[in-house]
Amino acid sequence: MCNSCDVQIDGVWTHLRVGQSYETPDDEKHVPFTISRMTADAIEILPQGIIVKREAFSVALRYLRTNRHDDNHPCKIGSSNEPKFASPLCREARSRNSGVRCINYILPILAKLGIVGIGSMRPNTTWVIRCL
Repeated sequence: MCNSCDVQIDGVWTHLRVGQSYETPDDEKHVPFTISRMTADAIEILPQGIIVKREAFSVALRYLRTNRHDDNHPCKIGSSNEPKFASPLCREARSRNSGVRCINYILPILAKLGIVGIGSMRPNTTWVIRCL
């Protein structure tokens, strides 16, 4: 367990606001999304109508740290609606989000706060920039 990941995501939650807009990571198919609702444990994004649990943020960050994904060793994002084709990072986040694909929404939020970097050229990649 990565307590510092949970602490860092607690900090992320203090910066999130309804109405904030982001784009998914892929240069070719970037899709805009907006935080439409927040609770202590999740955000809802529109127009996708997807709930992303706070725990999915923590487990995604934990995965990147545990596997030492930095700018010299980026991680393939590998998002897929079909779990068998998804990367380990995508599957890990999904496992804490009721089976719903969510990594494409988590990473842009973390990137905007300077926690991760994103390589938007295919294959899309990500890495940790800042740790507590």
